[in-house]
Amino acid sequence: MRTQVEQIKVKNFKLYKNLHLDDLQQLNVFLGANGSGKTTFFKIFSFLLKTSLV
Repeated sequence: MRTQVEQIKVKNFKLYKNLHLDDLQQLNVFLGANGSGKTTFFKIFSFLLKTSLV
C-alpha cells in the first residue's frame, strides 16, 4: 500500500513560519535559490518520521 501526501501545513519550523501546500501530486519539483529552504522542506519529513517512532 502506497501513501501519498496531498497537503502540508507547517508552522514555525526553522525558516518556515506559515507554509501551506495543497493539491500535491505524485511527482513534485521544488526549485529555489541557495538558502531558500529546499533542504529544510525535506527535513520536515525526517522530523515527522523520528517523532512518530517515539
